[in-house]
Amino acid sequence: MVVSYHPNSLGPRTASLRSRATIPTRRSSSSRSPAAGVPAPDVHVAPDSVGANLLSGQSAHRTVTIQNSGGSSLAFAVDVHGSTRRGRP
Repeated sequence: MVVSYHPNSLGPRTASLRSRATIPTRRSSSSRSPAAGVPAPDVHVAPDSVGANLLSGQSAHRTVTIQNSGGSSLAFAVDVHGSTRRGRP
């Protein structure tokens, strides 16, 4: 069973989850489930993109700033994609 919670406002809420058996010999059950609506993260990234043109053996450093001005934690991952260009003989 998958249960989803989609709050439309902030703050604590309590809900009841009830399951009913379709087999007469089984009992129904219910449970109370606390949950909370929290403010979403609000991410800002600067600059929008970074790049560098380098020769073999060179390196470059770039700074990317990630800020969260929202009301809850922000989880993120960074992927670096590079390209290899082959020179002519």
